Amino acid sequence: MHKEIRYFYRKINILGDALIAAVAFLAAMYLKAYFDTGFWILPEHFLQYFWLFYVVVALWPLLLNLNGLYPTNRLRTIRSAVKIIIQSSFQGALIIFAILFALKMHHVSRAIIAGFVVIATLLLIVKESAVIISLYVTRKKGAGLKNVLVVGTLESGREIAKKIEAHPFLGLNVAGILITQKEIQEGVKLDKEIKGALEDIEMVLHYNPIDIALITIDRKDYQEVDEVIFRCIEEGVEIWLRPTPFTSTAIALDADEILGIPLFIFRMGPKFSWGLFTKTVIDKVGAFILSMLTLPVIGLSAVAIKITSSGPALFKQRRCTLQGRIFALYKLRTMYEGAEKMLEELRENNVMRGPVFKMENDPRITPVGRFLRKLSIDEIPQFWNVFKGDMSLIGPRPPIPKEVEGYKGWQRRRLSMRPGITGLWQVSGRSDITDFEKLAVLDLKYIDNWSPWLDIKIFFKTIWVVLSCQGAK
Repeated sequence: MHKEIRYFYRKINILGDALIAAVAFLAAMYLKAYFDTGFWILPEHFLQYFWLFYVVVALWPLLLNLNGLYPTNRLRTIRSAVKIIIQSSFQGALIIFAILFALKMHHVSRAIIAGFVVIATLLLIVKESAVIISLYVTRKKGAGLKNVLVVGTLESGREIAKKIEAHPFLGLNVAGILITQKEIQEGVKLDKEIKGALEDIEMVLHYNPIDIALITIDRKDYQEVDEVIFRCIEEGVEIWLRPTPFTSTAIALDADEILGIPLFIFRMGPKFSWGLFTKTVIDKVGAFILSMLTLPVIGLSAVAIKITSSGPALFKQRRCTLQGRIFALYKLRTMYEGAEKMLEELRENNVMRGPVFKMENDPRITPVGRFLRKLSIDEIPQFWNVFKGDMSLIGPRPPIPKEVEGYKGWQRRRLSMRPGITGLWQVSGRSDITDFEKLAVLDLKYIDNWSPWLDIKIFFKTIWVVLSCQGAK
């Protein structure tokens, strides 16, 4: 787990536990009031306890932190978590009773303190157990795993792969191992585990959805490391590297460790942050709201499509998302049925330089489809793709697999960030751009300079572009 992700979830954990402490204290006060009066109402004299409320809300997360509960639940058992929580609660109770004794605050109900400690302990145990169990179940099912390519010698590669596979909580999947050419020549056979030699790095990255290259080559092979790093940078694959003498021009460097292994990490995209987390939340919420608001438009458009041409109203196409993973992109159909089969016949009319196909006055587009494209209405079903997590509202253009096959090495880094419905390419000319390299440069510019403010800027520019029908063909 990356260092910044650990810190992010550490903050979430601290805030959550502070909230649990607050709920537990209020619950203890209301229970005391009920047993005293028979009503779930706090008497006025209970207001004098609120100084203690703020103390326990701050004290409990602090003690949990000092006893080692944070930042991660991934490698912890429920038993060890319960031990930490009980130990922290016991220490907290001692501190509070010591304060009350030292300040001679005999009016403070010991029953409230005891009730709070019990309730807080139980709630924290339930919360921590639920997190650990959900992580275990999720990872066992293989959900959300990152594919790791281990690059090194046969011995070091298998050693690291074995460690990773023994810790499913990490959320990592060993997709294969690359070894030295010397070991291949000595008779090591290729199989599902051994994908090839270091020289095969480009081919392996091309034909496998790899998220991380974990490099563990000996110091004497630093020249080969440099080549591997270069290929990973071109492909937009994150690099985890054991410290060793090397030079590289990667975008961002960070240091981290995993299972006691020190690593250098080269990031090809934005660093995990509150900004990216907010972007994900906005994507989900925004996509849901926009889907609901545009249902009448989709309905009317679907009727128009069905009346004017044969075939389904919704068009599904295979596209590429992160690191080349395939997903089904949804659009309102704007072409005649069987249009994809006509593509090769029209290939000579392509106005785009590169693997992308664009054609002036494409005969495959229906009259209704031309209208839908002009107003970008055909893109509306992609809100469902955003809600599913295949896409973002804003990001690089999602390519079809055939286009990706024709990419130059550096152009594949476009796949290192989730694709979007709109992006720099759309607000900078869209169909008016006839050189794929320019489109790729715009996407890489977006990835390298991403910020929430850039997304906001693109969002408002997109509204203007759509309303003015700029670049839509």
